[in-house]
Amino acid sequence: MTLLLWYLLAFSKFPITLSNELPTVESQDRLEGTAMKIAAFNVQIFGANKMRNKMVKEVLVKVILKYDVILIQEIRSRRDTPINSLLASVNRVSSPPGVYKMALSKRLGRTVSKEQYAFLYRTDSVSLQDSYVFDDSVKSQGKDQFQREPFIVRFKGHHTYVSDFAMVGIHTSPSEAVSEIDHLVDVYDDIVRRWKLKDVIILGDFNGGCSYVTKSRWKVIRLATDRRFYWLFSDHVDTTVAKSDCPYDRMVVAGYNMIRGVFAESAKAFHFDKAYNLTQKEAEDVSDHWPIEIQLKDYTFKDEEDYFSESITVTNHDNHIAKVSNRVLFSLRFKRKNPLLSEGFSCTASYSSSGAIREIVIWKVVETLEEARNAINAFRRRYPMLVSESQVSISRREVSKIESYRKVDCTGRDSEKTVYQMLPNNCSGMKSLTIKGVKLVCSRENLSCEIGMTVSLSTYRA
Repeated sequence: MTLLLWYLLAFSKFPITLSNELPTVESQDRLEGTAMKIAAFNVQIFGANKMRNKMVKEVLVKVILKYDVILIQEIRSRRDTPINSLLASVNRVSSPPGVYKMALSKRLGRTVSKEQYAFLYRTDSVSLQDSYVFDDSVKSQGKDQFQREPFIVRFKGHHTYVSDFAMVGIHTSPSEAVSEIDHLVDVYDDIVRRWKLKDVIILGDFNGGCSYVTKSRWKVIRLATDRRFYWLFSDHVDTTVAKSDCPYDRMVVAGYNMIRGVFAESAKAFHFDKAYNLTQKEAEDVSDHWPIEIQLKDYTFKDEEDYFSESITVTNHDNHIAKVSNRVLFSLRFKRKNPLLSEGFSCTASYSSSGAIREIVIWKVVETLEEARNAINAFRRRYPMLVSESQVSISRREVSKIESYRKVDCTGRDSEKTVYQMLPNNCSGMKSLTIKGVKLVCSRENLSCEIGMTVSLSTYRA
């Protein structure tokens, strides 16, 4: 988007006492145009013991307040009291109070130690449309595909580029990580069948690295090889609090609008130890994982793609070129004195309130970048006293920039160590900038000319 922007600009059982200065979602560092921040956080063995630790409670509340939607994993409690208490604590200090709600799964798992997923979300950012737990017994003929089945929620975004999307929460079994990550493709396909919805974020603790998923195993994981899916976190992002360096937590996106509606460059782990001045021991008391986060674009990006039709004019003036006489400028209007008018160029003039000529414009509509280059060269060839070599060189460079921008799309870039494709930073619905015309604008007041290019935006549609 950099080049484009350049052109557009030319109650609670467990009481909690918190500090007065708590971060709210509005105050966090956000990219320009961000509508929503999303996170996934494996809060190691979350339950009553976590809520009895005042420091841990405070950190968890602070973390949640950073985000519009956050997936909490590894909730282990026979009752819902701890997670309900956490939600109530958040809502007492949120702005406005009570803005957060929760979608909570049933207890999941094959063993006695069952877990729940919880999506905590701001109701001024999203509305919960539906939710369900994936039934993994259908396709596998009664055999579980997941230790803890994924929990799927469907949200309507109030201010986002992608207004209707699903989120899949997953915490894989470490010993079965390869198989479970692979079967997430089945979960995605089930969402498409059930809701006719392709815009999806899959997020959580994949246990996607180190000894659980080695480099050679990625090639047998469909979520990595299927080109419908784009990964936001690579093997280089350590998501563990301990001294180990493992990229366990991941986010994967799919769907036309979703892959264009996320800032890929916003993907990062949030190191709450540094943010809240915690010791290593205090950080580990909170969890053995860092939260991972991304930012979604706001609706103005969609508006820009759907409704933008205005042309932008990029001009190039050379202050060093010598001034010319009125006689030379006036001669540009006549075909017998201006050979460009016989080469497909046109001439128009603008006048002052007194009727005097103010500006003369020699212009040509072009359809290709090569035609634009040729028109620029023609200005210099026919009128070297009006157009400098510097103006031509700069104008041709701008054409090349537009050409390079046209080659940018949403093609994934392969991860260095694995087979999955990473979502590029500049993925958007904007396909290209197109030069629609080239012109030579000559001012009678300045007795000089400048080269201009009229640039318009075209959008990509699948």
